Amino acid sequence: MPYKVNAEEVLEVWQFHSLHTTNLPEGATDMDRLMKMMQEMKAEIKSIRNG
Repeated sequence: MPYKVNAEEVLEVWQFHSLHTTNLPEGATDMDRLMKMMQEMKAEIKSIRNG
């Protein structure tokens, strides 16, 4: 909620910026990609076994 402040009372003015996202960036290394592939393969095998 905005409120009034006298200009004489202002010592600093700041600007804030942020980015909100639910998407994570792609793995940065080959090892990260390999781990992701292994996890996907494990999930597929589990799904096949459970029919």
